[in-house]
Amino acid sequence: MTLYSNQKMKLLLINKQILSGENMIGVFVKEGESIESVLKRFKKECVNAGIQTEIKKREFYEKPSEIRKKRRESAERKRKKKLVMLKKERNHS
Repeated sequence: MTLYSNQKMKLLLINKQILSGENMIGVFVKEGESIESVLKRFKKECVNAGIQTEIKKREFYEKPSEIRKKRRESAERKRKKKLVMLKKERNHS
């Protein structure tokens, strides 16, 4: 099994988080349980812990100015959405 550099980086990131104690994920194998079901439960735990989103977020370096810009744009979208909801409530009342 050959790993590409991108996959190696993802695995290293997960290992680093596990070794440092952040988001430590573990699954207990039940007696007579198949490997497929254990793996499925482990993947589900990873999704619930947010490891996949963290990996995607850290896949490429993002400048601090880009992070601030994204946060600003997100806040603006939320504010506009809230205004639309308030207008709808006023029209229905």
